[in-house]
Amino acid sequence: MTPVNREKHFLVSRVIVPEDGSPITQVDLQAVHSQRTETISWRELDNATVWVVGWK
Repeated sequence: MTPVNREKHFLVSRVIVPEDGSPITQVDLQAVHSQRTETISWRELDNATVWVVGWK
């Protein structure tokens, strides 16, 4: 996920629960500044190549 338009702060706005009861794999992240929402795998939050804490 690449920040655009000064988007540096995000929150998890929704956890996507599969209808078939399988484990949760995706969440919606919402940019605080622009309100833009993007769906990503929650595991990407641990991946430094995709998600950088603080967007240094």
